[in-house]
Amino acid sequence: MNPNVRARSSKARATPTEDFAFACLAVAVAVCRSRGHPSVSAMDTALTANAMSETYSLCDEAKVDGIYARRFCRKRDAFRDWRRFCHYALTSPRGQSEKLSEMTDISAARHGPLHGLRMVDLTAVIMGTYATQVMANFCAEVIKIESPDGDIIRFVRKHGDHGMGPIHLTLNRGKSLVALDLEKPEAVRVVRKLIESADAFVDAMRPKAIERLGLGFEAVRAIKKDIVYCGAYGAAAIGPYGDDPANDDLIQGLCGIADLGARPADEPRFFPTVIADKVCGLTLAYSLLAALMHRQRTGEGQQVEVPMFESMVQFLMVEHLGNRTFGPNEDVGYARVLSQLRKPHRTLDGYVCALPYHDKNWRDFFLLVERPDLANDPRFTSHNARSQNYEVLYGLLGTLIAARTTAYWLETLRMKNIPVAPAHQLADPHLLQVGLFETVQHPDLGAIMSIRSPIGFSATPASSGKPAGRIGADSI
Repeated sequence: MNPNVRARSSKARATPTEDFAFACLAVAVAVCRSRGHPSVSAMDTALTANAMSETYSLCDEAKVDGIYARRFCRKRDAFRDWRRFCHYALTSPRGQSEKLSEMTDISAARHGPLHGLRMVDLTAVIMGTYATQVMANFCAEVIKIESPDGDIIRFVRKHGDHGMGPIHLTLNRGKSLVALDLEKPEAVRVVRKLIESADAFVDAMRPKAIERLGLGFEAVRAIKKDIVYCGAYGAAAIGPYGDDPANDDLIQGLCGIADLGARPADEPRFFPTVIADKVCGLTLAYSLLAALMHRQRTGEGQQVEVPMFESMVQFLMVEHLGNRTFGPNEDVGYARVLSQLRKPHRTLDGYVCALPYHDKNWRDFFLLVERPDLANDPRFTSHNARSQNYEVLYGLLGTLIAARTTAYWLETLRMKNIPVAPAHQLADPHLLQVGLFETVQHPDLGAIMSIRSPIGFSATPASSGKPAGRIGADSI
């Protein structure tokens, strides 16, 4: 039973509020049946889009009392709140006694690869929230706890003044949003109650802060012995930065990305995306899945620590550890990606991204531009030789490409199987054809653009779930 629902005696007389909740449930079930499938995400669209007359007919079909049907149609927030009312009906003593949950599953009708997995999410901003959004895309039930003031990421850009900014809409879709003031003991008790039925607990607070709330690993494990407890921190707890605050800019500076940016730009620069937050969010997601797999096999829960600083250094050093691999006095960095000339190349009428890669690619390119001397130049005939001469090589590439149009290079290089692509601004026809961008109906904002999960599963497809709601949208 949902801990946020106030318990009543099963013999208590049904109140108008309870009757109205059951009316909502009946309408939802009727919509579901009328469309021949049990998809609650489709029900969202159906209920928000239904004309009043159609809803009345569905109420009649479901034998919903006329007075409550009219109230459902006329109540200003009914369409937006229908899931909350349905959940109340399902979890109330009356709903349990009538075994309504066996008739329909309002809270988890999606059946992706993580369906049935439940996690309590105490993360905020981007890193942890991105990780749990990946989980929600795969149809895990994610219960996001935020303060009554709301996660700060809600207030960025358009509609941010209403707590409904675009980053929030992207990162918190498909989640249940519960507002709790964790400085109050009764709110912590609600979290502890949620933990009882959770498979995973994810937080992004500093270690001392989460311990003060009584929600550290040992305390949570005492509630649910086999839980996977995942902490997203700025740096490993055992190190000197272990209890320091962290964000994307600080981690980009600490791990060396900003310094690498100074190589082509002559001064330290941040990468123009929150790369540390997103990379570490993905690190958190796969670490959480690994621990859950261990739990599936052995029944054993565990604590997982995902430190941003160390995670980003490991990510960065895949190619940039370089010659330091062989001794402490050797240089670091991968010269090819640090070259000032590694960039989209100007053509006669625009820009193109072109990169001959292996030996045959480069030979074919040089012959195509009628430079057999370069095709036979020992500086460019092998991968190792080219790696010692990136600046000269990329300078020549840019000069030669500038002599023709973008269309010429796209057609000609593709014929030679040399990697080439246009330099687009998110308007590539491929993305439109595969439907990566979707238009969904938000109950408060109307039509909004959303980006579906790009991952394809043949048996358990991912799902975007319901649109992200207002602060405390799923609190009861």
